[in-house]
Amino acid sequence: MKFIFLTTLFFGFQLYTFGQVTESNSSDIKSNQSISSETVGTINSFSPPEFPDGDVGLFKYLNKKTKYPKKLKDSGINGMVYVAFQITETGEIPTDSIRVTKGVHPLLNEEAINVISKMPNWKPAIDQEGNPIKVWFELPVRFM
Repeated sequence: MKFIFLTTLFFGFQLYTFGQVTESNSSDIKSNQSISSETVGTINSFSPPEFPDGDVGLFKYLNKKTKYPKKLKDSGINGMVYVAFQITETGEIPTDSIRVTKGVHPLLNEEAINVISKMPNWKPAIDQEGNPIKVWFELPVRFM
């Protein structure tokens, strides 16, 4: 029970890192570059995107799909890979939008990108007028 609470608390703090991005600056984000307020621009008031079945569904998906690379089994390398990606107006994640913003090891970074690229569609973010909007989202993927 304590583990579930701490995990939920962790995701609650991690899932706030998103913002609306205009087309003109979405290409400014490059691999290994953190997303700052300058890159994202002004964050407008909107309802955030949601993974199917919410945070619990996201946690289950990451636990089930994330595999520690066999080549690193005895290396002792672990940590958190931060991955940024767009969630479109239809809830899709364009493969070309997936970026590692803080990596650990090339093989772990590659696995994190692979897991994100195979995610099901999300419920898109909704603006103040009730219209779906494209947003950037940053998600930590833990390797232990």
